[in-house]
Amino acid sequence: IVVSGLVTLLVYAPQISGPILDNHCHSELCTPHVPAMNTSGWFALPVALVILLVTSVALVILGQALVRAIGLGRTLLAIAGERRRSFDVLETHTPGAWCVGLLRPRVLVSKGLMSLLSSNQLAVVLAHERAHALRRDNLRHLAAGIGTWLMPRGTRRKLLADLRLAAEQACDRLAARELGSPRQVAETLLAVREACGSFTRRASASAFCPDATDARIAALTGDSARTVAAGTLVLPIALVYILLTAAGTTAVHHGLEILPGI
Repeated sequence: IVVSGLVTLLVYAPQISGPILDNHCHSELCTPHVPAMNTSGWFALPVALVILLVTSVALVILGQALVRAIGLGRTLLAIAGERRRSFDVLETHTPGAWCVGLLRPRVLVSKGLMSLLSSNQLAVVLAHERAHALRRDNLRHLAAGIGTWLMPRGTRRKLLADLRLAAEQACDRLAARELGSPRQVAETLLAVREACGSFTRRASASAFCPDATDARIAALTGDSARTVAAGTLVLPIALVYILLTAAGTTAVHHGLEILPGI
């Protein structure tokens, strides 16, 4: 999305994109220019229709994802009962805790889970879910789901699962930092796994759940495989974005100029 947006901007901003485009002329036009197109060509209408179709499909997908995300949050909030200082109590005996909402996330904890945990364990759950709210993880997952829609199903499923696990591990670490005890967080993960069993995860609501408990505990205790620090990836990722933008701008510029009938 970032690269395509930059390419679109640069294709129609010749004063900026001039240095990354190869020198070429159209009759006497040899200065930096937008794609030289003849919009009266017969191919212009089909291209416009294809663009309209793709845009419409993208908007429908986005709309459906937003409806699902907002709908689940509203459903859970509708059955919430007592509202406490930092969370809402969900009137159900099913054990669970959630962070719901996209722009203004709220934390929900069920009565069922509260009855099964000690006060220290509940503090871990709340710290974990507050971390989801602070990080806007629901919004991240929604954007990732939309952005990977065209990927092969297996690759997409694995990528989104890795993203969810990374988010859970990040929130575990933030909870451990807030409470000053990684061990307390690890013990709570085991207690929640025993209390909850297995229940359905929804991409639009983060849940303190037993998914990948062993991997999360290993990350907390330092027993997980060595991972690359996020900061070290910034420069390579930035270089890839720059190269893709430069190559994409040139390709799109010439592609628009050589389309049949344009």
